[in-house]
Amino acid sequence: MIELALFEPEIPHNTGALMRLCACLGVTLNLIQPYGFVLSDKYLKRAAMDYKDLALVEEYSCWKSFKEVKAEKRIIKIDPLGTQNLFDFQFQSNDIVLMGKESIGFPESFQELDSSPSIHIPMSEGVRSINLALSATMILTESLRQTRHCRSQV
Repeated sequence: MIELALFEPEIPHNTGALMRLCACLGVTLNLIQPYGFVLSDKYLKRAAMDYKDLALVEEYSCWKSFKEVKAEKRIIKIDPLGTQNLFDFQFQSNDIVLMGKESIGFPESFQELDSSPSIHIPMSEGVRSINLALSATMILTESLRQTRHCRSQV
């Protein structure tokens, strides 16, 4: 089953919206600390609404602990400079879609994923970025479309 991971998320609204999305799609949301907010933040709660309790959220104290637990999964790094176009990429059902920090993406020192697949969302020339929650929505939609796998099929 496809999973979503947020590396050191900074904006509670995005995390709350993604909790709600993951609850609706039956996708596990992995949160990798440190966060730029507390999980009891009112903006996170407002965005997640009552879906926060329905979402399958796994928290990790650091990148190392996340990598240890998820060692058997393929991690797909989302990066505006990613080498592969989202719409040309072939997802697998055991992939984890990894989103970087809202402010900087992944730090320059974050070299251990250099050999992992990295994908980008094609955008118009002259624009910087798409909101993290919207980007994750686009990528999850495409990955679930390709793998045809949701936890709960209606």
